[in-house]
Amino acid sequence: QQGDSGPEVRALQERLEELGYRPGAANGEFAAETASAVMAFQKAEGLQRDSIVGPQVLSRLDDPQAAGPKSDEPGPRVEVDLDRQIMFAIDAEGTVTTINVSTGSGREFQSAEEGKGIVVAHTPIGEYNVIRRIDGNREAPLGTLYRPLYFDGGWAIHGNPHVPGYPASHGCVRTADIDQDFVFDLLEDGDPAAVQMPGLLEGQDQVLGLPRLPAIYLQVAQVSVAAIPSLENVQGPIEERLRLREQAMLYQRLELLHEEADPLPLIA
Repeated sequence: QQGDSGPEVRALQERLEELGYRPGAANGEFAAETASAVMAFQKAEGLQRDSIVGPQVLSRLDDPQAAGPKSDEPGPRVEVDLDRQIMFAIDAEGTVTTINVSTGSGREFQSAEEGKGIVVAHTPIGEYNVIRRIDGNREAPLGTLYRPLYFDGGWAIHGNPHVPGYPASHGCVRTADIDQDFVFDLLEDGDPAAVQMPGLLEGQDQVLGLPRLPAIYLQVAQVSVAAIPSLENVQGPIEERLRLREQAMLYQRLELLHEEADPLPLIA
């Protein structure tokens, strides 16, 4: 776990890098970069998301089972998997790097746009392209965005100090700052950025012991279950809103309102 050091940590770092994650230099020091890479690996494999390398993580490192990108299109491009809260970054040679991300939380919040009122934090689903970039910090109404890559209006992929194991943003795709440097250098304006919610996955979530479901409502905080199905303030095509409503109603039936979500305030 974070703070450990030694040859076992170095072997972990080398294996994560071999599998396409970003643990930082293989120096035997379990620092923030390695913790983020372990989190990404746990998310991809459907394991408990705590950045601790226990028996299950060690077993999967020997025999990984995670599915890769949905598309085999050439890069440079990225795919955001909302279910697993990871992003695949694909370079021009087809090399895939898996990155820890955190997307729209599903919580209600006061919109910074005049006249919009209360809206629901969500990350739009679709096929996008990078439309503009800021090489530095962007002080936005909802927080600081590090080196943002905008793909749909005000939605961006950007760095942030807090990238937890669950959806926690106002709707942007958060990455760790060090990972954002990598993604920022990979993508140019016009490069594809897909945001996907593959839907119900096979198997069970090892944290909840229930069928693994789309993550956008898995860890909703400060929103009543009864309020979720209406989704009146979600912006986007009617088809997307209906799909979200169906998924939310499924959560309602399974009574999966998460009551232990991180209490930190939302940041973009």
